[in-house]
Amino acid sequence: MSAKQTPRPGPSPVPFYGAALAVAAVVALLSAYVVWQFRLADYASSGRASLNIARLIADDVGNSFDRLDATLKSVGRLYVDSRDSGPEENARLVEYTRFTSEPENPSD
Repeated sequence: MSAKQTPRPGPSPVPFYGAALAVAAVVALLSAYVVWQFRLADYASSGRASLNIARLIADDVGNSFDRLDATLKSVGRLYVDSRDSGPEENARLVEYTRFTSEPENPSD
């Protein structure tokens, strides 16, 4: 009678699954680290961009106030000059504004 041979068990597949899980965990950790670094870089970049925009707006507002101040000083100076010139200057100014504000008639 021949003895029945029992199959020999092969290597256990558990170590291979463990290695695959370990590799997957390392890849996941590296991916998370890379994503976190990109996130930090984006936050820093958006902070710099916001600061630059705030500086541009502040500079523009400052320039607007400077122009407004210059305009008010100019108008005040013209008012004082015209007040000192008397009624002749006022009449000339009225005539000048009436002449320049009349619409041009191309049919003439």
